[in-house]
Amino acid sequence: MGYQITAPPGITINYVHAPPSQLENIADGQGWIGFTYWNGGTAPVHPNGTAVDAAASGPLNTTYWGIELRCVQSVCTSPGKIQLNQITVDATEAQGPSITPVADPSSLWNQAGPGHWIWNAPGNAWSLPVAGADSSGVCSLGLQVGTSAPISDPSLAPPNNSSWQECQPASWTAAVDTRDYISGAGQMPLTLQATNAAGPPTQASMSETVNVDNDPVGVSLSTPDDPNPTVWVNHAVTVDATPSTGPSGLSAISCEVNGAAAHSYPADGLTVDGDGVRTVSCTAWNNAVDPQGNHNSGASSVTVHIDEAPPTVSLEPVNPNDPTAVTADTSDSESGMAGGSVAMAPAGSGSWTSLPATFTGSQLLAHFNDAGLVGPYLLRVTSCDNVGNCASTTRTETLPARAASISRVSVETMPTVGCSQEPAKTAATASRVRSAPQGLSTVQQVGRSVLTVARDAALRSSGTPARPSVLAGHVFATGNAAAVLLGRSRPDLRAVNTAPTSRRRRAIAKLGGSCNRSAVAPTTRARVGYGRPVTLRGVLMSSAGVPLAGQPVAILTAPDNGSNAFAQAAAVTTGPDGTWTGTLPPGPSRIIQASYAGSATILPASGYATVVTPARIRITRVTPDRTGWGHTVTISGRVLGGYVPASSKLLRLDLGIVGIPGFSKIQGIPNIAPDGTFTTRYKFAGGLSGVARFWLQVSSLPEADFPWAAARSPRVIVTVGVPTPKKKKASARREQRRRAAAGRTGGRLARGRVRARRGR
Repeated sequence: MGYQITAPPGITINYVHAPPSQLENIADGQGWIGFTYWNGGTAPVHPNGTAVDAAASGPLNTTYWGIELRCVQSVCTSPGKIQLNQITVDATEAQGPSITPVADPSSLWNQAGPGHWIWNAPGNAWSLPVAGADSSGVCSLGLQVGTSAPISDPSLAPPNNSSWQECQPASWTAAVDTRDYISGAGQMPLTLQATNAAGPPTQASMSETVNVDNDPVGVSLSTPDDPNPTVWVNHAVTVDATPSTGPSGLSAISCEVNGAAAHSYPADGLTVDGDGVRTVSCTAWNNAVDPQGNHNSGASSVTVHIDEAPPTVSLEPVNPNDPTAVTADTSDSESGMAGGSVAMAPAGSGSWTSLPATFTGSQLLAHFNDAGLVGPYLLRVTSCDNVGNCASTTRTETLPARAASISRVSVETMPTVGCSQEPAKTAATASRVRSAPQGLSTVQQVGRSVLTVARDAALRSSGTPARPSVLAGHVFATGNAAAVLLGRSRPDLRAVNTAPTSRRRRAIAKLGGSCNRSAVAPTTRARVGYGRPVTLRGVLMSSAGVPLAGQPVAILTAPDNGSNAFAQAAAVTTGPDGTWTGTLPPGPSRIIQASYAGSATILPASGYATVVTPARIRITRVTPDRTGWGHTVTISGRVLGGYVPASSKLLRLDLGIVGIPGFSKIQGIPNIAPDGTFTTRYKFAGGLSGVARFWLQVSSLPEADFPWAAARSPRVIVTVGVPTPKKKKASARREQRRRAAAGRTGGRLARGRVRARRGR
């Protein structure tokens, strides 16, 4: 019987140390012997109880060792005993442990290889499972990344030397965050290490290198045909994606629009079209994978605003209180409204005229001027959004849209009686009208009295002799007929014009009419003396004869010199019956325009009149006023009132002999300065004898560019043939001047009385 120990494969026993044993009847002649044995040798057990043999001094270089008790006699009657409490074995191991990485596709160890790249997000470490085995067990199992300190399995139990396998086989999974070793990109060496119970140098290792690309992946989006994607455009938009990756390179790019299914990014860019807000999101991947097999990626998005739809536009119905107003409602739900335009054209002409328009944000507002427009017209409203999409709508309107008006102005008192259309009462009445005197002018002046006679426009245009007739449906009494009806025995236009209104109504009513102011023809031309104001009267009414009350009328005047330089001279407001009165200051011959600008429902109208004002010419000095035959006198004077044309031959000098009627002649045209002053010279014939008194007078000639009617200066007397008196004393000269001045003043007063008697 005995004990034997056998080393596991790979382990060699070198020494065996046995403590002193308890022996009984060993090698004492009782037939029992003891010995140890190993591969290639034996040694006896000594009687003193020690197992001193070659095993103690070794090395044995054996794979087994044993101790045996043997009976060497035929019969051993006494018991034999060898008792071992423990032994110590020294052994060596010739090889290190085996290291086996687990064949897991997601293991870090399996990521090595050319063209293979890895990455991991923070907190998503790679796993590296590994197993180790050895005859004496695996006492340490670890991983070294690059040159960093190794990491090992902390769960291994401490060695147990009561067994050949002092350490147990081990399996361990290391967690490796590549970012702890390589923040960006690069190569990461991996070394697996294991030791057995023999320790170094009996350790094993295995290494490989993996490629790490932790560089961030990005993609930038640009819109080359849309410089500012936050602003609306009216066309498709191209989105270009530009990736940025680490050394692993680009794997792919995909894009989606408004969350729809993603598609691979086209090499020539992604085209986005369709109305509305479009959000394009693109993702780029590189070739590095994480532990779950996901590629490192980056995403970006851009939002574009595409508006390819025109705005809506509609015309509101005509407003009866403002028929020339154009109101169009317009809107755009995408880029918003920018404004628009309003135009009009005669139907079928294609000749559009733009109208001033305002835009309120939701409406286009405009007004057209229908004055002078007749017939069908097209109104076109075009509205545009902020990216240039436009829409138009049209409507046909018959113009004028507003009611017509009539403005009349008179430079004399506006007659207060007219006659509305009524049939003649009797044939006799009609006969009296037909027998009225022929050839009466529209305005006949008797003294300062004026009678206005209306005539039929059709008769005037056809050249038919003027006669009392119907104008716009109204009948007027004229000439002798009116005088007879008023009880006069002979024509007296003054009496007709100045008769009480009631008598005029009765007289005209006998001719078959009733009273209406609107039918009265105004005095449109009158002569007004120099320096006198002009009283104007007028009436404003609709074409239906309805007075227009409370309306502003602008009084414009222009000098009657062809300049058409109209300027506002006064402003009046019509009364309840549509009439108005105004006064113009003194001035030259003028064209007067009573202009009504119209209203929202009434067309504008203008009435015209002409004031003829004679010029005023003064001879201020003739020197000398007494001269001899063959001598020359100098005549100086001035044309008052201004408006003297440049380079004008406006004046002429008239000459006559006092006391010889009909003897006069035109002698020269004095030059006139721009301020109206003039000077000319006249030489009397020489070689005559006797005394003659000549009168001198300066007249203005009619010129189209001189706004004053022709006029003459007062005559100045020059005595010819009297020797020039010698110089008198100063007192005598003053007396002479006084008498001359008194004579001139008396002459002016006398002439003024004559003009007054003549009604001038």
